[in-house]
Amino acid sequence: MDEVNVLIAMLNCALAGCLEFDIVMATTSMASGNPSELHPLERLAIATAQPARSREFAAGRNAARKAMAYFGLGDIEIPSSPDRCPVWPKGVVGSISHSRHFATAAVTRDKRLAGIGIDIEEPWVDNARDIVTRVLTAREISILKTLPDERVEQRLARVACCKEAAYKAVYPIVGEYFDFPDIEIDFERDLRTFYVRPGAELKSAHALRQGRGWIGSTSGQLVSIFVIGDEQLNETNYASRVH
Repeated sequence: MDEVNVLIAMLNCALAGCLEFDIVMATTSMASGNPSELHPLERLAIATAQPARSREFAAGRNAARKAMAYFGLGDIEIPSSPDRCPVWPKGVVGSISHSRHFATAAVTRDKRLAGIGIDIEEPWVDNARDIVTRVLTAREISILKTLPDERVEQRLARVACCKEAAYKAVYPIVGEYFDFPDIEIDFERDLRTFYVRPGAELKSAHALRQGRGWIGSTSGQLVSIFVIGDEQLNETNYASRVH
């Protein structure tokens, strides 16, 4: 298997919790991004972009089309909305993310799901502590202070990755911009499944409370996925699931 196929297989293992839903994940290498192969409306979205951003965009669309092929949708155009969100075909919910080396997409036609967000990151080390207040709430910072030094960067990266996936899942539904410190991440005891504790003032609060996410690491990449569905996703008592 090549590196991309190995990563796809490991993604499915790392995020096995979400496999109860009909979600397809696909990954391509950043090197596969060729802007000249994009559809016309897709090229329009990157008309003024730098070459690196154009390649990233093209690789992401490649991953998305690869995932949609599972549903028999073929070579379908995925333009961008004015706020730069992918415009998916009718009946499809999806999300695209990029790291330095890979682009990945998650798509579904599962009618139980209203939103999906995926994030792929390479764990940070050097500047992690410099951005704590831009990522964490006061309560999350207090938790961070109880950890040994060698776990601080890992925890911060995991929380940020979860928050990015949650934001990408809810924004297309509600259309609300918010900052990472406006929400908190609560992990289950396995530290892989997570839920979002939103600030009460957010318009997105109700939708976020209906969501559930999973995070894993594989092949040097940190990957999270968050789905928003019906209210039954959160019918279990909240306090019993998290710590």
